[in-house]
Amino acid sequence: MVVSDIDGNVINETYTRDSEGIPGVAEEDDRLGDQLAVGDFDGNGFDEIAATVRGEGIGQPPSEIENAGAVNVFDLTHSNRHQLWTQDEIPSVPQEQPEAFDRFGSALVAGTINGGTKADLIVGAPGNSISESGTGSAVVLYSAPIDSLFGDRFEDD
Repeated sequence: MVVSDIDGNVINETYTRDSEGIPGVAEEDDRLGDQLAVGDFDGNGFDEIAATVRGEGIGQPPSEIENAGAVNVFDLTHSNRHQLWTQDEIPSVPQEQPEAFDRFGSALVAGTINGGTKADLIVGAPGNSISESGTGSAVVLYSAPIDSLFGDRFEDD
């Protein structure tokens, strides 16, 4: 992923799953950046970038959960605040566990769902099974509460 300003001038370097400070490790078929959403998730006046990693495997082989999916959130103003979200890290849905081929992050949308001033992030998982196999789901990651997008989960610089 290459970040540039409105005129096309590159303002940062290329980001990959192996870039310094980026949570996670590059794997074959991760598909980082297949879907993107932009919003001011922390309320500092600068937008962050949410990028899908829908092919992300969770865990280590041989028990890896294949194509469970994840979302990286890039904070370009604070290098130590990049985030990686998977289904089992969502405070509002504590019983949710990643499953093979959930593809969490296949769709991303940013908006102010709860009427606040910070952007919230809606994440789709089309392969997720709630009551029936592969029915799909969507989860809202709110920006305001603790343990949410840029809540108290990470410390500032």
